Amino acid sequence: MVVSGGVENITHLMEEERETKMNEEKKDKIIEDIEKTDSNSNERIRVALRSFQETQFLDIRKFYKSEESGEYFPTRKGLAIPLNLIPQLKEALVKVLEEVEDWSVRYE
Repeated sequence: MVVSGGVENITHLMEEERETKMNEEKKDKIIEDIEKTDSNSNERIRVALRSFQETQFLDIRKFYKSEESGEYFPTRKGLAIPLNLIPQLKEALVKVLEEVEDWSVRYE
């Protein structure tokens, strides 16, 4: 038995599935993992672009390394910054760097 429009329906469903997968891939993008250099080497800071409920934001979060699996997992410690505030954040970080230089603190 042949269903009318069967091929078109399957093609449409495949296109929807591909679009959904592409949108999911756009949700999270790791920008940088910053390894902590102090005595606690089981932590890192992850900077990522994320999406939640159709809202995009910059996520700066502390991660810890599981002793059992060796994988890194997020903690509750972090910031979710709306993308429209990134220019202000950039200006603030430039000022922080200037202050750090004035303090003669060593940073890398």
